[in-house]
Amino acid sequence: MEIWAMKYVPPTGMVDLATSLERQGWHGLLVPDSECLSEDVFTGLTIAALSTTRLKLGTGVTNPYTRHPAVTAGAIASLDKLSGGRAVLGVGRGDSSLAHLGLAPAAPDVFERFLRRVKAYLAGEAVPFDVEDLRGRQPVSTLGLAGRPTESRLHWLEKTDRRVPLEVAATGPRVIRIGARIADRLLFGLGADHDRLAWGIDLARKAREEDGLDSCGLSLAAFVNVVPHPNRAVARRLASGGVTAFSRFSVMHGKPVGPVDFTTAQTLGKIAEVYRMNDHGRHDAPHATVLPSEHIDRFGIVGTPNSCIQRLRDLEGLGIDRAIILTPFGSDDDPDLVRSHKYMADEVLPAFA
Repeated sequence: MEIWAMKYVPPTGMVDLATSLERQGWHGLLVPDSECLSEDVFTGLTIAALSTTRLKLGTGVTNPYTRHPAVTAGAIASLDKLSGGRAVLGVGRGDSSLAHLGLAPAAPDVFERFLRRVKAYLAGEAVPFDVEDLRGRQPVSTLGLAGRPTESRLHWLEKTDRRVPLEVAATGPRVIRIGARIADRLLFGLGADHDRLAWGIDLARKAREEDGLDSCGLSLAAFVNVVPHPNRAVARRLASGGVTAFSRFSVMHGKPVGPVDFTTAQTLGKIAEVYRMNDHGRHDAPHATVLPSEHIDRFGIVGTPNSCIQRLRDLEGLGIDRAIILTPFGSDDDPDLVRSHKYMADEVLPAFA
């Protein structure tokens, strides 16, 4: 199983971050795309590509609204060429990136259309003009050109070039099914909960079988909050913000998705009521205090380095071939946080080298 980091630093700090991750033995780095909360994702990824030789790189994740699919495909394909084939494109329906534009996540049908179009661009194929692109705009046919484009494609992309893998972040059943049919890899946002991940994997494989696709031809990854620390109470405190953020994906529209017991349903409902997007992901956010210890232990992976390794091995046994680790962020003045990062680098990562 590959171990990837999901982190954000400003482009000015990307050289240090990327080289450190590569030196420590991480397999890859995903960088969030949330234009109002962080600087440009592709600027940071470009710096990371130029600073490393082995570290795989990708968006974690972008969305269907803030860029045209041709722009998204062109940006990631350019990064792939620059990095020597180390790029992946992670796409989700949109969360903080859209909330700070006053928008809800993309509807599943809009999301599916975007995925199919961006995948075609990445394959160097011709992409028909889309009526959705013309809303409020005049078509090129109104110009009366002697010769005009009648379809769209990335003309500079060689068909012999490697197609950048398309990866879909998914939590609910509709998006899991969509991603299973279109993507190269599903990125589950179901936490580290064994039963929920097993449910998502079964749903994905059945969706592929229904479409006549190989049920084992889809790679599977999971976003997981991992905090190694010998003091479990400290680990829970550091993990609480990230676990809250990813638990919220299971109840974004008010009703929990996937298998949940009564207690978990109550916890998810409380998260939906109190989650503050302005404190997105922070372990010291007010909404992070609503989580019972049992929920953090189940949805996240917290405790001694050895116990964290065993939990990750359990996910591998389910068929997860990549764990995307969300380590806590905060002040470097927090000695517990610094200690946890050291346990991750010195003990957890080497187990998956």
